[in-house]
Amino acid sequence: MLRPPAKPKRLLSIAHFHPDILRGGAQQAGYELFKGFDSLEDYVAFFLAGSLRQLQPNLIPRDVAIIRHDGRANEFLLGVDTFDPFWLSNTGLAGGEWRDVLGFLLALQPDVIHFNHVVNTGIELLHLARVACPKARIVYTLHEFVPICHANGQMVRTRRQGLCDRASFSRCALCFPDRRPDEFFLRDRWIRAQFTHVDRFVAPSRFLLRRYFEWGIAEDDIVFIDYGRLADCRRPHGAPASSTQRSRFGFLGQLIDCKGLDCLIDAVAILVRREITDFEVRIHGANLESATEALQSKFAAAVETYDQLKFLGSYFNYELPRHTAAVDWFVVPSVWWENSPLVIQEAFMARRPVLCSNIGGMAEKVRDGVDGVHFAMGDAASLADAMARCLTEPGLWDRLAANIPDIMTVEEAVEQHRELCFENDLPEARRRQLWEAPWADAMRITDASDAAEPKAAPLRQPEHCSASADKWLPDR
Repeated sequence: MLRPPAKPKRLLSIAHFHPDILRGGAQQAGYELFKGFDSLEDYVAFFLAGSLRQLQPNLIPRDVAIIRHDGRANEFLLGVDTFDPFWLSNTGLAGGEWRDVLGFLLALQPDVIHFNHVVNTGIELLHLARVACPKARIVYTLHEFVPICHANGQMVRTRRQGLCDRASFSRCALCFPDRRPDEFFLRDRWIRAQFTHVDRFVAPSRFLLRRYFEWGIAEDDIVFIDYGRLADCRRPHGAPASSTQRSRFGFLGQLIDCKGLDCLIDAVAILVRREITDFEVRIHGANLESATEALQSKFAAAVETYDQLKFLGSYFNYELPRHTAAVDWFVVPSVWWENSPLVIQEAFMARRPVLCSNIGGMAEKVRDGVDGVHFAMGDAASLADAMARCLTEPGLWDRLAANIPDIMTVEEAVEQHRELCFENDLPEARRRQLWEAPWADAMRITDASDAAEPKAAPLRQPEHCSASADKWLPDR
């Protein structure tokens, strides 16, 4: 007697933004992995992304919490009214809206829930996911240090912009004088309590993994898996240089302060003062409006002043091969640790050497003198020296380009997630230390016993939503 085919596993991937709407590395990496799983016969994949109503007020009606994105069968947006970055709490979701989200989870009943972030969507969603789907595997990819560090998860001192190598309640209070050390103590315990719902953490760099070890995540609970990339971002091995002089540098990414654009501008000025002028820096990027006014003004003035600086606007992911082919070197001058910057992968996929800051995930991904060049983080003179070397040292580009490693494909990343996170045997269950502040009861969404009663959390019934699981699922 023939056995019926195995029922496909259901994967729900959750991110803080949809990359179609707001570009950034974490959401792009999460989305590409979702697309990789969605292409499998034995998985049905869904993507739920936060959408801040204050940034995109016209995308989601006020009377609903979740809506399909662009009419796609398995991509959804979660409307976010207010988010508290200190507590990582989606404070804008009132009781009725939380019931909508609970109904969404009850309808899908995913086998795996993969969190790429809790920013915007709220850290409470970990608890809600466990309530609604008690048998689901919950996996959390740590893209930066938001759970550890209130300073945008960058572990950079806010008052002098120096690097921070560890968090403590008093050190954090020095960065935020409006907060007391005991508040950081409560924040830390609140986040750890929610993390007890996670079955497996993923770190896309070994540098980040070590930081979370030091913070207290157990070795059995976290694994290293680098980002895998979709084929449409990749170029064939051995793409030729853009110019015979190897004189075109590229900066692709977010035009915000932590990305080191200020350092790059100063390095260009230093080279010009040295009378090194036969080069070009091509800048593609978005989110300049999120930079400080000082950086916005400096950038605008520099583009007017230096012919070598070319601002070419923002870009979409499908345009990457064209933009990377137009430069010889990539510059990644971030002034925070970074994790596993996608721009380094994008450079390597085009066989382009990378000049990067000598810290964190950047220094891990780029080997100094092998497939790129390191310079001192935040030191414009050091960056200018590195750029001058690239312009003058014979054979440097060819030697570095020849050593660039292949980048992991999304298919390989899918297999690693299946083996290490989604389908593996977890360590033997052990009692974890669950600590909750006295006020946590008021923030609980529902008790686990309520999960067996779907009628306690009905979904609203506009045409884009349905409480019927069959209607949520795309045809296969």
